[in-house]
Amino acid sequence: MSDVLVAHPNFMVRNELVEIIRGNSEKEIDTVGKSAEVFSRVNSGDVKVVILPVFFNEMSGLDLLYLLKEKYDVEVIMFYGKTEHGRKEAVRSFSYGAFDVIGLDMDNEEILDTVRSAYRKIENLEEEGHEDRKIEIKRDFDMVIMVGSTGSSSAIESLLKQIPSDPSIPVIVGIHMSSNFSSMFVDRLNTFIDTKVEHVINDTVVEDSIYICSGDNDFVIEEEGEELFIKKKPGKDNEKPSLDRLLKSASESVEDMVGIIFSGMGRDGVIGARYVKSNGGSIIVQDESTSLIFGIGQYIKEQGDADSIMSLKHISEFFKEQVIADGRRK
Repeated sequence: MSDVLVAHPNFMVRNELVEIIRGNSEKEIDTVGKSAEVFSRVNSGDVKVVILPVFFNEMSGLDLLYLLKEKYDVEVIMFYGKTEHGRKEAVRSFSYGAFDVIGLDMDNEEILDTVRSAYRKIENLEEEGHEDRKIEIKRDFDMVIMVGSTGSSSAIESLLKQIPSDPSIPVIVGIHMSSNFSSMFVDRLNTFIDTKVEHVINDTVVEDSIYICSGDNDFVIEEEGEELFIKKKPGKDNEKPSLDRLLKSASESVEDMVGIIFSGMGRDGVIGARYVKSNGGSIIVQDESTSLIFGIGQYIKEQGDADSIMSLKHISEFFKEQVIADGRRK
């Protein structure tokens, strides 16, 4: 019986991951070295979180991820090595239902937080469902800002897939992730979204399109004359891009905007949401039951700045029917 299952063909990597997770956790941890053993352990025990390598000797880790999510109620974290190909495959795993990705280039606390968060999600889902609070939000917007941290990438990807080839308003995304991952995330989105998704690295004119802010800088929204820009600014905080700065600057430059807050830990984004509200914009928070980590959203909910708290399904409906269909720049 184990809470967390670490699967990897290399026993040294397995041991290193176990030591990191065990460093400050009371969870029972088990290990396996072959893909076939993953199913037997998950099937026979109380495994709630599985850590899988992107590449197994016998089969692709993504194939294994897909089969696990089809058959079992477990959260799967994909582990990548140091190769560029491994990182790209890790980004692909979000579409297969991965909770998140970890790698040896992350610090131990980040890895441990990801495992804790995945376990917490399972525990939340085993409790009674949370309220899905939907209230009326005005239908006309000039811009959508989507922000999140740990666990938000797959949710944001699912929404962006709905955007038609000619979106009526700009959609700007800020996620806490490394610049390597933000670049690969954009490359992946561009394989199945008709509208070109732009990876914002330097100052960029805002048009009716989709923009993903690079993970190694802070960005703000500013007006210059009759044009609107996403501008790179020196980073002040450890977390980049700063969700607070992105939301605050957008609320000061765009008359009618909506900020959608997805899964993530910490408080970055909470102050930004307050500015959006005070400047006449709207804030939607992904609810606890569908969030991988209800951290940022919880703080925004507690300070009373959430116009609506929605499940991911209802956010998707809102995004498609109101923001994309009816939104328009004035």
